[in-house]
Amino acid sequence: PSTVGATTIDASGDVTFNGDNFVSYAETSIHNNLTVLDKTVGTTTQFSVNEANGNTMIAGALDMTNFDVDASGNLDLDANLDMDGTTADFQASGAISLDAGSASNFTTTAGALTLEGAGGVTVTSTGGAMALNGSGQTVDLDAATLDVDATTITVDATTTTFTGDVKGPRSTGDDEFVTYGQLDSIANTAPFNETYKVFKLSGAPATQTIAGTAYPGTTDRLLLLNDGGIYGYFTELSNAAQYPADPADQPFDIVTVPDHHMDLTDKGVYQFFLTLEVKNTTTTDAFVTVEIQNYDADETFFTNTRTLSSESEVVYGTNFFGAGVGVGLSHHLNSGMSFECDHNNEDIQVEITVLPAGASIDIVSMSLSVSRVGEE
Repeated sequence: PSTVGATTIDASGDVTFNGDNFVSYAETSIHNNLTVLDKTVGTTTQFSVNEANGNTMIAGALDMTNFDVDASGNLDLDANLDMDGTTADFQASGAISLDAGSASNFTTTAGALTLEGAGGVTVTSTGGAMALNGSGQTVDLDAATLDVDATTITVDATTTTFTGDVKGPRSTGDDEFVTYGQLDSIANTAPFNETYKVFKLSGAPATQTIAGTAYPGTTDRLLLLNDGGIYGYFTELSNAAQYPADPADQPFDIVTVPDHHMDLTDKGVYQFFLTLEVKNTTTTDAFVTVEIQNYDADETFFTNTRTLSSESEVVYGTNFFGAGVGVGLSHHLNSGMSFECDHNNEDIQVEITVLPAGASIDIVSMSLSVSRVGEE
């Protein structure tokens, strides 16, 4: 018949439509294209399989338990890809390229995220900043050689530790690199090559006067600061010559109690230079001894006070060249040397001894400079 109307068609063999399109009973197959249209109007393709090339089109979502693509085929997705699986494994004989139009991230909630390449790994940022954000974590660059080519390198860290030498571009000479030991000393001790200078200018309203007595004479401590502002003492403090330093944190401190001295707050190697101008104000020749001493309250083996250097001078009286001829004649005593402080808060002080009785000298001018030049 030209038309068949039935509730159910049951065929025991193949069913052929228009002599070409058919359903094969043996293979449950459809010859020619397979097209499924929408239910309402019947004009919109919802699903189709092209007979010639096997292309498959799905208008809606594809929901399946497993998805396999043969290694010889290609998978082209022109839509969002949402993968909610336990494991995602990409094994390709060629390169894998991921291009994103906006900011992207790779996140793992458990375990480590590893990028591994047998021929190397290159991370390139064509714009903006490239950030390694390990907030609360450790960023570990573990490589035989770390090559950083940058115009400016800024390290903002509370503590920076080097376990080896840091060498410059011309590291063949001794002065072209910094060793581990030098870095350690810079980081943990006061800076080197700083000088504190105390000096007195002549012509001040008052001078320090020391009157002599019989042997062994009178010993007074040299003043290092003004007493009432009338002695004309001044101080100068240099910045570090070799390494940056905080000028407010220096190893020098002038102390007047119990007597004038300079407190060296940091142990190390120091240098001092002293020049002292004295004048005899009496007719009696004076024998003057100037001792520069180092006092160490923490010394337990030797005595607490040691003499670093000692200079003696006969300061002639005013009548040495005849009555009144020697008035105003000045004598200069100079001394300098290096010494070591093996404890913090050691002192340096100047003791002046004058004899005999009847002699008296004035400190006209002086200059005492102390420099910290090295580690203990």
